[in-house]
Amino acid sequence: MTDLPGLFAIGDVVSGLNQISVAVGQAAIAATAAHHWLPFMPRD
Repeated sequence: MTDLPGLFAIGDVVSGLNQISVAVGQAAIAATAAHHWLPFMPRD
């Protein structure tokens, strides 16, 4: 997660130019983090 709650970043946004496989790995990590974070958010 970035400094903004609920905003997750991956790939070139995080650490400059990378291979696609690095971005895909970061996407999996970000998706898992979001999956664990979302249940704590209030439902409106």
